[in-house]
Amino acid sequence: MSFLNPWLWLGLLAVAAPLWLHLRRRADPGVIRFSALKFLDDQPTPSVAPRRVQDIPLLLLRLLAVILLVAGFTWPFVQTPETREVSESRVYVMDSTLSQQAGGNFGKCKELLLSEIQSAGSKVQIALVELGSRARVLHQFSDDPAALVDKVRALQPTAARGPILEAVRAANGLLQQSLGENRNIIVLSDLQSNQWEQTLNTAPFLDGVTLQVRGFPGVTERPNLSLAHEGLNRIFRGDRPEADLLVRVQRQGMVGPGAVLQVRVNGVMLESRPVLLSPTDAAVLHLRIPTPRDTWTLGEVRLDAEGDALAADNSVRFSLPPVREGRASLLSQSPFLRVALSPEIMKGRWQTRLVDLANPEDEARHIEDCDVLVVDSGYLASLLVRDLVQQQLNNGRGVLLLTNQLTPAAIAFLRGLDFEARELTPEQLAPMSPLAPRPGAPIAPAATNTRAFRYFATNHPIFQPFLMPDFANLQGVALQRYFGLGSATAVPLLFSYNGAPLMFEGTRTKGRLLVTAFGFEKGFTDWMTQPSFLPFIDLCLQHIRAVGSRQFSLTPGEVQVVAAERDNAVAAVVRRIDTGGAIPAPAVLPSAAAPLAPFPRAPLGTPGTNDVPAPPPTPRTGPSHALGEVIARYPLEAGKASVRAPDLPGQYAVELEGAPVPASASDGPGAGSPTNSAGPAAFAPGTRNATEYRMVIDVNPDPRESDLRYTESPQVIQSWVVAHGVPGGDSANASRPASGAAAVPVAAETSLPAILAQSVWWWLLLAAFAFLALETGLLAWRTALRPRAQAARPLFRRHGAR
Repeated sequence: MSFLNPWLWLGLLAVAAPLWLHLRRRADPGVIRFSALKFLDDQPTPSVAPRRVQDIPLLLLRLLAVILLVAGFTWPFVQTPETREVSESRVYVMDSTLSQQAGGNFGKCKELLLSEIQSAGSKVQIALVELGSRARVLHQFSDDPAALVDKVRALQPTAARGPILEAVRAANGLLQQSLGENRNIIVLSDLQSNQWEQTLNTAPFLDGVTLQVRGFPGVTERPNLSLAHEGLNRIFRGDRPEADLLVRVQRQGMVGPGAVLQVRVNGVMLESRPVLLSPTDAAVLHLRIPTPRDTWTLGEVRLDAEGDALAADNSVRFSLPPVREGRASLLSQSPFLRVALSPEIMKGRWQTRLVDLANPEDEARHIEDCDVLVVDSGYLASLLVRDLVQQQLNNGRGVLLLTNQLTPAAIAFLRGLDFEARELTPEQLAPMSPLAPRPGAPIAPAATNTRAFRYFATNHPIFQPFLMPDFANLQGVALQRYFGLGSATAVPLLFSYNGAPLMFEGTRTKGRLLVTAFGFEKGFTDWMTQPSFLPFIDLCLQHIRAVGSRQFSLTPGEVQVVAAERDNAVAAVVRRIDTGGAIPAPAVLPSAAAPLAPFPRAPLGTPGTNDVPAPPPTPRTGPSHALGEVIARYPLEAGKASVRAPDLPGQYAVELEGAPVPASASDGPGAGSPTNSAGPAAFAPGTRNATEYRMVIDVNPDPRESDLRYTESPQVIQSWVVAHGVPGGDSANASRPASGAAAVPVAAETSLPAILAQSVWWWLLLAAFAFLALETGLLAWRTALRPRAQAARPLFRRHGAR
């Protein structure tokens, strides 16, 4: 038996208090009042009572309670193997992000971790934190030490990018409850520069903790070739749908220049050919891949080259939902729009119906079933049209509003949508355009009032395909007239040469809303005669339509909000789609020194020439992609769920639990039925048919993880450590905690938390309170019996009786 605070045994002097109280206590004289005094004894009673204990049981209870309380505060404990001395508390942070795979660094760190765990003595307690897309505590100090080795062996590398600051904070939180006098955090990382130097402005939080970083880069930079998802759209070449895919190729160090490009769609290898890498460090690979019409397109592009240190970032996954012919309602007098949306032009993409205002009830019923509504602002003077537009937006469907007239009713309606509209004067339209001549040059009449587009949102799905010159060119569009539009909440997408916004996307309506500041009529623009007009109209309608099938391209760990428009959905379930596995690297790679074979196509990066052969014909039902087990389940709150992308690259289906299974294949996304036009519908749980997927997540690596540049000593460590005494002092590399740090109470044999884990202290405390409770009960019982004893006492006592 040992004591943490043996000097507290001096508290036994407190036992004198109950002993003194018992000796001081006088016996009850039992005074009886008489009217005469002659019967009293001649000898008076002594004035001081004798000093003797009269209630021995009560005294013993009080003395035992005091002794037990004093013994408890001395913190007695029994030295056992479970309460051994802990001299060091150590937390390992295992970095499993994508860059760790370069040069086999993850395997080396894993071996180092296993060896240090097995060599750690009994006086070292160990915890483990894994850094993937987020920090995760795998092993705490209170867990079984024997299970730690198995957890380390089960660690696998991921393709995620995680915050190193979050992992260190999690490790520091574990150390606040540790037992050891020395507290250490050991980070097993590759010291990637952009990962460590992104938190330089963090306030110090490591107090009395040593932080060490161990890794095996051995170099300042590694050669690497990586692909990143840049953009994806569906375009049509005649009646044939194609995936217009943009992939950014990053080169670092001596990689290539020979490479092998592989493309696979729905498990079928469409292309495998050598290519020549661009001499620049970065290039954009533009691919146009023919896709099936009636099934999901699940594809992968891979590029491998000689000398690549990290092969896990050499592929990009992409997906497109089946083509579903949309239904559009048109309320416009523009002959150009009527021709552009005619069945001859938009066959297989859009079924367009001209709105007849003479039959308002029939039109309201038909517009209820359409996906999009295209309307000129001149029709907003009619109350019926305003109600139809508002009903369309409230039902979650899209509206394309073309401002060709500004009537008082149109201005008021636009104001209700959070838009301010006004007519511009000729002076406001007069700023110089790129087509205007220089001062002093002769003025051509055709160019005097011409305004061209200057800026557009390149990252928006509508304008992203226009980045490629072979698709269409917006710079040749002329603009003669437009209205002044402004909004505090809508997002501007297109700008004139003088900076005026020409197109907005609303953000306050349930359905998607696009508003233009001009109409597609003569006097406004000549866009209708340009090759980009038809693709632009098609992209606008595709963007605002309520599509049941959706695709998301995310990085590992990224969060996407998924909305369910059916009330019986209760949770979003993520399953992996088996498309035949990742494309393996080719067995033979072109060498940089060897001459390459003649290419059937232009080198990588040349736009418009990297067309991939059409895939073989597939059945209408599409290929069957097996769905794996449930990876994660996210409950729906207010009809929405925040779905986190898995840490491993691949393609994943998102199902909505609780929704009914479609009755037949004709009710699927390829049919275009009214049931599926109102937004994301439900998966059939356990379905295996690719045509029934409604949401697919493409998980691709974060491009920042492909930057394989390293730092020897991250400067951010200095800013995390709390310095004591010296401003800006460095205690990160000290072998012991800095002076002034909060120390954990530790005894020579063990520590306070370990003593509290034993039962000796608790039993002493419980016994002390039990004796106090027994003393209180005994005293209360004695007090209750006293009136009875006084009542039974004789009224007179014989003279001389004792």
